[in-house]
Amino acid sequence: MKAAKFDEKFDNGESVIDYLDLKNIRKPNLGLKRINIDIPVWIVESLDKEQNG
Repeated sequence: MKAAKFDEKFDNGESVIDYLDLKNIRKPNLGLKRINIDIPVWIVESLDKEQNG
């Protein structure tokens, strides 16, 4: 199916799920990257205070 026809079906509220390859679906940029940063104590305390209400 051409993209224009797919878009038309979607825009008309029709289900397009049957036209998608859900077995190979993935979301980009969801990998994790560990970093080390130095944050002033007052910021950490402020975040803790915000979290605890």
